[in-house]
Order: sequence, then C-alpha cells, then structure tokens
Amino acid sequence: MQKKRIDTLKLPRKRVREYYDEGKLKELAASLLTYGQITPIMVDEHNFIISGARTYLAAKIAGFSEVLVEVIHLPDLERMELELAVGTQTIPHQWYELTMARADIFHDLKRKHPDLSLRAIARRLGVVVSCLSDDLKIAEYAEQHPEVFAERSKNRAKEIVFGLEETEQDIREKIVRTLCRLQKNYSADLIMECFCEVFGCELK
Repeated sequence: MQKKRIDTLKLPRKRVREYYDEGKLKELAASLLTYGQITPIMVDEHNFIISGARTYLAAKIAGFSEVLVEVIHLPDLERMELELAVGTQTIPHQWYELTMARADIFHDLKRKHPDLSLRAIARRLGVVVSCLSDDLKIAEYAEQHPEVFAERSKNRAKEIVFGLEETEQDIREKIVRTLCRLQKNYSADLIMECFCEVFGCELK
C-alpha cells in the first residue's frame, strides 16, 4: 500500500455504480475526518479506481490531499467483476447499475470466449440464468429507451420490456375467455353483458 495525491486518481470510464447519495458521502467524509482512512482505495496502474470510489469522493469532500491506495493489475473485465462483487457486499447498487454491469461483463466475456454459455457466465457472476437473461433483454431495450432506468424496480422494468402490462380492456377480455371456458352453456355476448352490468362499463 502507498499514498497518492487524490487529484491523480480517476473514476473509471466504465463503472458499475453511477450514482452516489450525497448525504451518505458527507457522512463518510465526517467519519474520515474523525477516524482517518481505514480501508485503502484499490486502483489500477493508470490510477483508475477499481474499488473505493465512495471513499475517494468522500475524501475530496473532506479536503484530503492524499489517500491510501493499493495498486492492482487487472484487465478491464476482471476489474468490473471485482467492482461488482465488492460493491454488492457493501452498499447495495441501484438495480439498473447491476443490470448494466452484468450485461457488459456478459458481452465482454462472449467476445473473448464465444463458446461460453449463458449458464456458465451466470454461474461466474453468481446469479441464476433467468436473472442474467432478464438483464440482457433490459439492457438491449435500454439502448433505444434509456428512460426505462427511471423505473423504481427491475420488476417494473421487466413489465415494460416484456410487454406484461395489461390494460383494463385486456383484463376484461381475459375474464370473459375464462368464463367462456368454465360456463360453456353461456355465450360470450351474454357473459360480457352481465360483466358490464356488474362493473358499470359499456359494451364495445
């Protein structure tokens, strides 16, 4: 480990976490001023931060001129995997940060190792196949519709991406089809008429 000037460190061009809560950073800055820096910031040979971006940002807020660092030599792919693993074990990521990170790692691995299966990469990332598959589809959709990342949860994003949203009319028609299967003695028109009478809607 060694000390480096804080103005020589750089956030990576491609990183897992894109957003840091300002209030939490100020709390960490206060802790650094009180107790000092306990954990070093991991950087590569070009001073790009691998892990410890929160400490770096908080140290800047605290006015530190130097920080404790540990230099690690890792290719970009392994750096992202390490950042993903470390970050998941500390401050939870936003759902879209994890989604994009896993999608980026998947595509990087496939470029370097075309024979790797989806299952093998999912196992390497520590997730089930369906989770990684969803991540890939959401990431692809986000290329044309980045606003999907504003959704409050991954499940909500999945509803949009996979077209699972049902309109009120869709639900009515599904109920009618179900009733038609169960009540074969009644026509769809009669069932719809009864349905609309009960729920106060108009026949279309």
